[in-house]
Amino acid sequence: EPSVARLRLACATEDGVPVSCLADVGGERLELSDDGSFSMIDVPLPRGKVQASLSLRVAAPQFIQVPPFETSLSCDRATEVIAYVRPCDVRLTAVAKGNILKKATLQLIRVDANGDDDEIRVVQPGSRVAVDVGAEYRVQASARGHRQVGLLKTFIATPETFLKQPGPVSLAVDMAPDVGAVDLAVLDVVGRPVRHARVTVTYERLPSLYLGHRRGVQELPLDGSDELDVDVTCDEAGYVQVSQQRVRVKAGRLRKTSIILRRSDIVLRAIDARTGATLRALE
Repeated sequence: EPSVARLRLACATEDGVPVSCLADVGGERLELSDDGSFSMIDVPLPRGKVQASLSLRVAAPQFIQVPPFETSLSCDRATEVIAYVRPCDVRLTAVAKGNILKKATLQLIRVDANGDDDEIRVVQPGSRVAVDVGAEYRVQASARGHRQVGLLKTFIATPETFLKQPGPVSLAVDMAPDVGAVDLAVLDVVGRPVRHARVTVTYERLPSLYLGHRRGVQELPLDGSDELDVDVTCDEAGYVQVSQQRVRVKAGRLRKTSIILRRSDIVLRAIDARTGATLRALE
């Protein structure tokens, strides 16, 4: 008659948190609860054997089993085993020039077999979010003054990804500046501010940007370019712009820009045609 070994089995994370799962014990299925209790199963041993090694596999949504995947059983005692699993968590951040963008908006999007968005989750930067092993995902990130340049392709959450190290897998989305800035001043030829002059920034491909009376640091969109040439023009009655209009704006850079205006007043004199004397205006 074949010998039988008794196995007491439970499932938990590596830090001891119980997990409900489905176990495969030598080809027999067994459901394990997350209340921390052990489930008992009698496992037949090969004929003539009093002990043997047994393959042990557990499966739980958004968890991956960690080694060992075998256990030794004996017919003269009950064997108590905890199968350990690891959460399949990722930690998303948006990074620009080595700095974390804490106010970035991140979306983790699950993609179906047709390449369409199946599930969209908004993720707080730096927080943990669980993923399904074998599923395909993409990340969409946005941040003021930046554009996404990394993690533009979909990726598949593979078991190897989470077996390499404990803890969540860090995914950093590279972002690049999508705005430049000018430190704007409007002055007359002797350096005095002309406060009422109205400023407009004109692009070749984008709509014009009206700055009006604004001065100081002003952000300018670059439409995904690393740099753009723009025309900064000024309109004020009684003045003409004498400084260069075209300015090169670079992403992530601040350029000091001064618009110089000269008064366009004219002086009228009445001259006697016979004597050449200047005539006084009549009041």
